[in-house]
Amino acid sequence: MIAQKSQDNLKAQTSVEFLLILAASMFIIVIIAILVQSQINTVQTQKNSMDAKNSLLDLSSAAKEVYAQGEGSKKLVYVQLPSSYEANQSFVINKTIWIRAAGTDYVSIENFNVHGRLPNTPGSHWVWVVSEGNRVRIGDAMMELNKNRIYLVMNSDTTTTESFTVENIWIKNIDINTHTTWTTADVTLSGVPLTFQLSVNETDLIQLQFVAGSGSSGVYYGGIELNADDGYGATESTTIPITVVVISPGQEAPTTDILGPIITEIYQDPAPAVKLQQLDIYVTATDLMTGNNTIINCEIDADNANDWQDMLPVDGAYDQVTETTIYNYTEGFALGPHTIRSRCTDFENNTGSIAYYYFNVSEADQLGPIVLQMTHSEYPTTLSNITVGGIATDAYTGNSNIQGCNVKIDSGAWVPVTAVDGLWNSPTENFTYEVGSLAVGYHTVYYQCTDSLDNIGGIYEDTFGIVDVDLMLVIDRSGSMEWNVTNEVNSNTVSASSTGWSWVKSMTVSEKNGDSANMTVEIRSTKTGCTTYYNATINGVQISTGQMTGTTYTFITDSIDITDYEPPFTLDLWLKRVGSSCTSYNRLLSVQQLPSKMDVSKDSAKVFLDVAGEDIQAGLVSFSTSATTNKQLALMEASNQEALKNAIDALAPTGSTCLECGLVNAANELTSARGRPAANKVIVMLTDGVGNVGDTIDGAVYCRERNITVYTIGFGNDVDDTELTNIALLTHGDYYFAPNAETLLYIFSNIGKNN
Repeated sequence: MIAQKSQDNLKAQTSVEFLLILAASMFIIVIIAILVQSQINTVQTQKNSMDAKNSLLDLSSAAKEVYAQGEGSKKLVYVQLPSSYEANQSFVINKTIWIRAAGTDYVSIENFNVHGRLPNTPGSHWVWVVSEGNRVRIGDAMMELNKNRIYLVMNSDTTTTESFTVENIWIKNIDINTHTTWTTADVTLSGVPLTFQLSVNETDLIQLQFVAGSGSSGVYYGGIELNADDGYGATESTTIPITVVVISPGQEAPTTDILGPIITEIYQDPAPAVKLQQLDIYVTATDLMTGNNTIINCEIDADNANDWQDMLPVDGAYDQVTETTIYNYTEGFALGPHTIRSRCTDFENNTGSIAYYYFNVSEADQLGPIVLQMTHSEYPTTLSNITVGGIATDAYTGNSNIQGCNVKIDSGAWVPVTAVDGLWNSPTENFTYEVGSLAVGYHTVYYQCTDSLDNIGGIYEDTFGIVDVDLMLVIDRSGSMEWNVTNEVNSNTVSASSTGWSWVKSMTVSEKNGDSANMTVEIRSTKTGCTTYYNATINGVQISTGQMTGTTYTFITDSIDITDYEPPFTLDLWLKRVGSSCTSYNRLLSVQQLPSKMDVSKDSAKVFLDVAGEDIQAGLVSFSTSATTNKQLALMEASNQEALKNAIDALAPTGSTCLECGLVNAANELTSARGRPAANKVIVMLTDGVGNVGDTIDGAVYCRERNITVYTIGFGNDVDDTELTNIALLTHGDYYFAPNAETLLYIFSNIGKNN
């Protein structure tokens, strides 16, 4: 008894210890999960911040580049706006590019005016950055001016006119109000409207008049500010600077070259720069567009220190209109962001505008990229074409550009993936890879990326499951399925009374299946002894002719060769009569091409079974006035697939069209004991017409209540697109339209692949 109690106490103590260990383990697991989630959130926040900073830097750098290159230069910039991007609080105005994300403002202040509109949504965008001379447009704009400045030379005591145009390039009508800055009384300015309106794509001509007084002389400055508003919250402002040079009697006019060279490019070597290591800065400048004089010097300053240093021409001498110069910072720069300023002077001692260049100095990059936000197709099945992808970033491991990434599926070989924007040229890149179909079960996708310094990152993995599919083919076998695929008909009754050929009707053939067709005419005469002749032509070439004698309509069918004619083509019918006092009539003209809709549907459905493979369960329901379950669900091993194909071949068209009947029968089979509980339940329904028996929507709701997805296919021009679309929408499927046999085969070969 005592031994039994001791044993019981020992068991109780062991149970308590086990429960304590289990509780402690669960607590540790929860803490780990919280820490992992916190780390994921932190990485996501860092990713959003980096996307905002990179987008701002790329736009700002492009703006500086095109501004330095001069009017008309432009650059297409790829930006990845963060998921927390706030479009309504992000703008481009005056000298500021402003991006707001997650309540944080990221701002770049330029040394020139910018205008335009940033994209309306987060994610990947291509944005045009365009130089307009004295300003830069980023993204969309509301106004486009044919001039970015007004510069004129006039004599004192004269009147001169100048004009510019304003075009509305916005998507809505805009109201424009103006503000003119012109304070001198020596030269008067008139012709600027206070307000005006522009419709979409409308252009207005602003005609200015300048009157120089008798005592005026020298240079006068001013500007016209235009402020646009579309009434829906979008606004834009731009200013046209005005320079008027007045020449008094006896004074010489200014030389033509009064502008300095413009800097078209600044770049560094090496890139990226490394802390306290030598860095060369290259500057290219040209005077081609500002006077065409030789450049005599370029200067450089680092970090706004006003310590201007002379640069050396790469070719050894300042003797060209366009020069590339270099300055060597032998001791390099400290960690962090830095600014380079440069300016150049031409032979007439005109110094051009200062150009800016920004770069960042980091420690030597020795770490490879990481992979974030790995994705795969949602709810993948054995029918799906699986797409995987993710985000590679070196922003936290050296900030070098991504050179490329590889992917491996399970134990397969490593293969390269594709950058979403088409280029591996930034520290953060979205990438994608088309896997194709996978077998049922769990699969692991491995990723590894490399940066531009050949640092290889770690291996990251994403695991997901592929589920089975139970599928019912639901095929229309109503009477109209017996019709041929191409069936053009003109049934207007026409007549001709002439003994010579008379044109009576034409018909456009819009589809073609093969090079031969059957043409049918229905003709008669009004008198017993009168003969009606017909002649059919395409492009003036006879393709069929024949005759009949009698007063009863007679069908004549002829095989015609249409090898040389591509749809759409027009077939013309001509009639004449032989006999006295009679008239020839035609009632029907038609062109038909084999195969029948039923035959095409059978062939396409069987191809679908070949493509779907052996992992799915499939069955067959056919419908006309009512529905029949022709084949119950079965795994598509060779014998079962052959039996299902034989059942498809046995279908014969007859009766009306009850779409509801087909849907209900198929749903009942999918939810029977033969259906697999874990499998996705799918119906693929084909019809060539409109449901005229039963209630189609009731059938769709019946499927939806049983979690069955329905893909609908409309075959031919007699279908009701709205009806079939509603079925698909109600059941989270898709609707496909097949106007001909070729399209139907393509649909059956690819249906469900994107899901």
